[in-house]
Amino acid sequence: MGKASIEAEWLIETPLHLGTGLSRPGYADRIVQKRSDGRAELNGEAFKSVVRGAAEQMLRWYATLPEESWDKSYPTHPLLERLFANSGAVRYRFPMRAAVGATGQFRAAGTKLELGTGVAASKTLRLIENHASQTQFDVRIDASGGDFRADSQDLNDLHFLALCLLAGDGVGGKRTSGLGEITCRSLSVTIDGVRAAVTAEQIDRWIDEFTAAYQEVPTP
Repeated sequence: MGKASIEAEWLIETPLHLGTGLSRPGYADRIVQKRSDGRAELNGEAFKSVVRGAAEQMLRWYATLPEESWDKSYPTHPLLERLFANSGAVRYRFPMRAAVGATGQFRAAGTKLELGTGVAASKTLRLIENHASQTQFDVRIDASGGDFRADSQDLNDLHFLALCLLAGDGVGGKRTSGLGEITCRSLSVTIDGVRAAVTAEQIDRWIDEFTAAYQEVPTP
């Protein structure tokens, strides 16, 4: 069975919210996730959620999906199950965590948000969010146990996952406020030890292949 990996360089363009998700209405989260050396970090679920969100959006754009309902507004698709639930032969491993930078010390307490802006009133928390701006993350997703030969389903799934890394647009908390915007600056795929940078021509071809595979042509 083959092994493959996808590597991407993400640049955080805007301040990044590094909380743990324990905020309450009107307060910002000051329980910042830290490593033993004191550097702030995002756990792997934050990255996985970005890629999963991009995958769902691309399926809505390019594939034919069952009609969604209000009580189940996310797409259900075998491709999502293979990539994120490891329901197929391939096992995908997402990054566990990534460090951001020195944090100093933080108390496990909330800090009020400025009225009308949603910005933390705490200078300390704002400093940490701003510190993460223009930070580069090297993200790697490993895949094993698959058949990555030309035109195989496993290879097509790997290409789709690479497109999702490219399409991710935001990470961390409060993304709807413009925090944590990301740009993918480079992308490469390694299959059985052979590494190759992804070109614009390959991206266009992968999108065409994905569309052809998952979009049904309406019957006249």
